[in-house]
This record gives sequence, C-alpha cells and structure tokens, in this order.
Amino acid sequence: MRIDAVLVEFDGVVADTFGARRIAVDRALAEHGLTLSDDEYWELCAGWPTSEAVRSINRKRRLDLDETAIDLLALHVDRAYSAHIGKGVVLVDGARSSLERFAGRARVAAVSRLRRSDVQDLISLARLDHVFSFVVGEEDAYPPKPDPAPYRAALRRLARFRGEQHGTIVALENGVAGIRAARAAGLPCVAVGMQPAHVALEANAFVSSITGMDIAMIDELLTPHVDPP
Repeated sequence: MRIDAVLVEFDGVVADTFGARRIAVDRALAEHGLTLSDDEYWELCAGWPTSEAVRSINRKRRLDLDETAIDLLALHVDRAYSAHIGKGVVLVDGARSSLERFAGRARVAAVSRLRRSDVQDLISLARLDHVFSFVVGEEDAYPPKPDPAPYRAALRRLARFRGEQHGTIVALENGVAGIRAARAAGLPCVAVGMQPAHVALEANAFVSSITGMDIAMIDELLTPHVDPP
C-alpha cells in the first residue's frame, strides 16, 4: 500500500488534551449545578465535538435547554478550553518524532473537532508548523464529526496537492465520532489512545499511542484491511 496522506485528529492524538477538555466541561457544567461521573464523561463527551457533547448531556440529564442555551454552554466550554491550552500544551510522548516521520513520506494535515484557531495555536506552540500542510477545524465543515463532512473537506484540499497520485489516505482518530466520520468518508482509520474496546473496534486497527509510529507501521496495521488502490 502506498500512503499519500495522513489526516490526524490533533486533539488527543497529538496533544495530551484530555485533562484540559475535562476541566473545561466540568467548570461549565458546575455553573448549572451539574457534575459528570467518569463513565458519563466517556459516554457523552470524550471524542465528540463540543456542540454534540453538550446536546448529549442535555438529553441525558433532561435539562430542557433550547438551541440558544446549548450554543452558549458549548461556547463557554470552548472558551474555558482555549484559556487552558493558551497557557501551554503537552504533546503525547513521541508525537513530534512520529509526525516528522510521517511528513517525510506523506502529506500530513489535521482534521479536528476543535476550532481551527485553537488547532493552529496548538501547532504553533508545539513548533510543528513545518509538519502540517493545512488544518480543517470545527467551523470549516458542517455537520461536524461523526458526519464525514470534515474529512470530505480535507479530501478536497488534498486534491489540490496530489495531482495524479492515487495512494491511500489514512485517518488517525481517538474517539467514536472521528472514527465514524473517517470510515463514512471512505478512509481507513487507526484508533489511537485510551478508549473503550467497543470504540476501538469500529476502526480498522488500534494502537495505544502515536509513539514510535511511522508510515511503514501504518501500512502494516492496515494492509490486511484495505484493498490496494
């Protein structure tokens, strides 16, 4: 298999942002007198775009929030998250080396549930501007993940670079929404990182971390599951 491009969910796959997002959600909900258990957080929030997570909480807890209130709560979460990561970001151990190895063999781009400005800030803070060709953020495609729209937007961007190349484009995701979005767009997907087994099984392959990965490893993981182009 020839891999032409690797599309990455920056949030959680590259940056260790799980704790920051959990803090942002908890602080926003606390103002409504709500708290989530760990199980509820995994079920309703982990790996989902903020707006979808807030809608899930609204349904689960029967809050009866209208669309305006949902949008305001999601905005509160995003602002708290942006303020937290603005103080600095910690990359997943080994992520920089892995991304640079990917970029040496294929084009690398971010397709994220986060706002584009947040991803671009994280990339700049991590000094990874030389790795990423472009970023597709929350505002660049609608509906958000798990709809394939964000990945289809990335495929259109890639078409401008690829010319007549017809190699495989691969997604690296860390949540059910992203995995479903990638698969719905027709892309093989590797699930990366801590997540329930039933979520990882929706991907073509699973690794515990991006650490140590290169294009050859992605190829090896996916070859049994992907027909040659």
